[in-house]
Amino acid sequence: MPKRIHLSKRQGQIARLMLDGMTDKEMASALNLSVHTVGHHVRVLFKKLKVRKRTQAAMKCLNMRLPNARPSFIYFLFCEKINRVKIGVSDSPEIRIVRHYTSCPFPLELLRVISGPRSLERSIHKRFEHIRRHLEWFEASPELLKYIRDLPSVKN
Repeated sequence: MPKRIHLSKRQGQIARLMLDGMTDKEMASALNLSVHTVGHHVRVLFKKLKVRKRTQAAMKCLNMRLPNARPSFIYFLFCEKINRVKIGVSDSPEIRIVRHYTSCPFPLELLRVISGPRSLERSIHKRFEHIRRHLEWFEASPELLKYIRDLPSVKN
């Protein structure tokens, strides 16, 4: 078993986002930090991991148990009234989904939640780009609904 390295909560978040393939600019936006601050956290993380490159850091992170790197989840919400599916990602999907339920003027149905990084969500968006209607909302086509049905659910 690889040696466990203590990371602060923020370093764990940075490690997780790096594993998702995010740039410093994307991480800064996701965490509401400056690019400079993210760069500092990345340098500290590299020092703790004893690496010099992102690919080395990613390999080490994959081989380690990172207690502060929260997993992310991709969720699929269906709105029958407008025949759309929202494909989103969150490290706290239950909170995110409740916000959608309370802010949407139409009833929503949770179709599926899967474990996966932001990069997987982006690849799903890209796969269904031809039926994207607005931001993360997609036409509820038979192709998309079958794709969602065939995904493995996260066990509660």
